[in-house]
Amino acid sequence: MRKLLLLCFMFLLASTGVASNAYASHNELGSTQILETADSRKACVDPVIENPFTQFGDNLDYVLAPDGNFDGNVSGWQLFGGAHIVETDKGRSVEIPEDGVVVSPSMCVDLHFPTFRMYHRTVKQQNGARVQGKADKSEIRVDVIYLGVPAKKWEKMKKFKGKDGVSAANGWMVSESIDLKPELGGKAPGARQAALRFTAEDAEEGETVLLDDVYVDPMRR
Repeated sequence: MRKLLLLCFMFLLASTGVASNAYASHNELGSTQILETADSRKACVDPVIENPFTQFGDNLDYVLAPDGNFDGNVSGWQLFGGAHIVETDKGRSVEIPEDGVVVSPSMCVDLHFPTFRMYHRTVKQQNGARVQGKADKSEIRVDVIYLGVPAKKWEKMKKFKGKDGVSAANGWMVSESIDLKPELGGKAPGARQAALRFTAEDAEEGETVLLDDVYVDPMRR
């Protein structure tokens, strides 16, 4: 049944097609182009199913968001306010300072893509080194935008502290499942393009947030 649902979703993607141009949206940063990448298109028509959270008791299937591990070509990800890519024990991750913003490339979802999870970690700069944050004051705000609807705008999905979630190795946390609100892209079945926005808020001085391994759940159960 799971394979049948996935095949039906891939057929819908192939029949509707994926636009090759970028979409313009507006937020407090001004006019930001939501970018589509080769990885965006590949994930739409040939998604790679993984089980990245089994060690945390989550055996569900997931699809990596376009370049969502930040280890490859991250040109589709847009970094504002001092956000940047850094080397970590997980390879490469994105680091977001206070009021920094990260915008993902477009990705295909439908009503069977209800949630996503990711790794996150709060750190501090101390004597030139990055150490795990002790106060964990930073909060991570997550917003979504659906591009193919009239009057499209960013919608807040969740805001949570950097210490919230399931503990992983080396100070990393795994977020709880975050609602993607696919119904914002329309109630009709079929593919719609979405993008995610991550903002670091309420951080202490020198405190930043690291994000990695953004995975989307490809099937409602």
